[in-house]
Parts: sequence; structure tokens; C-alpha cells
Amino acid sequence: KNLITLGGQHQGVFGMPRCPEDSKSKTLDALCDMMRDMLNIGAYVKFVQDRLVQAEYWHDPLDEKKYLSDCIFMPDINNEGPNKNQTYKANMLKLQNFAMIMFENDTMVTPRFSEWFGWYRPGQDKELIPLQETAIYKEDWIGLKELDQTNRLHFMETPGNHLQFTKEYFIENVINKFLK
Repeated sequence: KNLITLGGQHQGVFGMPRCPEDSKSKTLDALCDMMRDMLNIGAYVKFVQDRLVQAEYWHDPLDEKKYLSDCIFMPDINNEGPNKNQTYKANMLKLQNFAMIMFENDTMVTPRFSEWFGWYRPGQDKELIPLQETAIYKEDWIGLKELDQTNRLHFMETPGNHLQFTKEYFIENVINKFLK
């Protein structure tokens, strides 16, 4: 059993699609920041959480308490609550391989690094840290640390935007490596 994720939002998202993470334009950065602020106002409203799947991926690193209490999907699936669901970890550890593919020019997932479970250093929204420095890994909430230590966790990159890859890349790097 192998699990392949293509540009998935594993730690969640904290940005607008098509808003570059490191734009050279102060105007674009300001507009993207304003849209992010507006999303913060409504993303955790129950009505929005119940009806808009994108809101279920919203993870505000500046308000972890609100994220944990009001986001209905990401905290649960990442086992972030105080009561850990051991079935999540047990099921993940049944995998032979877990391959995560990050798109080098992804404009849909912000931060792009979350495609590999990377996230912001706690309490801020500028500095990103790799998976190995996150609590989800250090405390092994869903088995990522054990998968990594047993060489079953794979970090892959491909050129292109969100979910844009060649047939050749997919055959060579996914089918031939993990699905044969």
C-alpha cells in the first residue's frame, strides 16, 4: 500500500491562490495580505466551514487556538487536538511508502512548503520550518516520523504549477517507483 499526494495541503493553507509567496511587488503583496486578512474574518465561521471546503484547509498560524477550536477538518485529520486518534497513526503506518510531491511553481497552495508538511515557526507567519521541526513530526501524531525513520516517507519535487506535471514525470517518478 502506497500513498501519493500531489500538491496536497497537509498543514493547511494561509494565503490566497495565485498570490506569490515572495512577490517583488509591494502593491501585490499588500493586496494579497488584505485578502488574507479578510479570509481570517470569515474562514472559521461555522456557516462557512460547513459549506466551503477551502475554508476547512484554512490554518491561521497567528491564531492557533481559533484554528484548533473552529476549523472542522485540518486539526482533526492532522491529529492536532488534545485527544489523539491512534487509528490515524496506525493506518498511516500500514503504508509501504508515503510520497509527497511539491510543485516548484505552485501558486495555489500557500505556503507551498505545506505540501511536504512544512509550516510556519509557531506564533508568526514569515519563517517556514521543515516537517522535521514541527510538532506533528516531533511528537509523531500521525506516524510521519516513524515513516521517515524507516525510509518510507519520500519528498519529491517537480517543475510546474499546481498539479501540472508531464505524463513522463508521472510514469517515471510515481508509477514506476511506487505503483508497480
